[in-house]
Amino acid sequence: MATTIERLRDLQNSDRIIYRLKKRLAEIPIEIAKLNDKFKQETEELVILDKGVKKEEVTLRETESEVVGLEEEIKKAQRHLMDVKTNREYAALMSEIDGFKKKISNLEEHALLLMDNVGRVKKIRKEEEKRLEKEKSGLDEKLKALAREEAGMREELSEEEKRRPVLSGAIPREMLVAYERVLKAKANRKALTGVKDNICTGCQTRLPTGTLDQLHKGADLVFCEGCNRLLYLE
Repeated sequence: MATTIERLRDLQNSDRIIYRLKKRLAEIPIEIAKLNDKFKQETEELVILDKGVKKEEVTLRETESEVVGLEEEIKKAQRHLMDVKTNREYAALMSEIDGFKKKISNLEEHALLLMDNVGRVKKIRKEEEKRLEKEKSGLDEKLKALAREEAGMREELSEEEKRRPVLSGAIPREMLVAYERVLKAKANRKALTGVKDNICTGCQTRLPTGTLDQLHKGADLVFCEGCNRLLYLE
């Protein structure tokens, strides 16, 4: 019986290794996707900054163009001053020129704000680009490390999966069937657990006298009433 229990423990160790490897192998692609998505999102934020700068620059050029147009209107009005014949016409032209000048002043103030904003955003963009370059380098290293981890785990998993049939083949069929039935129900892949001081170490349940008697008599299949795991004496 002791030999069979030892073989069951070896099989359980193998099953837990396989479970751990498969779990981690399933996590790695998700981790890679999250890293790539995070970097992609930050890169897209850089594109948004670029679009904002371009929009501001277009507005700045339009504003500057409008100023040039108003300056031409002032020149035309000033030329017309030479031809006016009445004070009323002169006053009207001067009022028009003053209006143009006020518009130009407002536009130039707006242009200065635009230039300041464009300069500020460009500075932020440059700093962000440098940060992303460093982050890309770090991301590449993380992806390489994950690729190495995945390759190593796949190799380890392949070896362990080859080993499992050898281990399971050395266990009596009735015990193997019982073990695998319990195994499927346990998230932690622990179907076999020890008994210490009359307590199941799997669920910390104190075992009844009848169960302990079966164990001491060397019964092949003894289950914990608390967690349904196969029991053995430690």
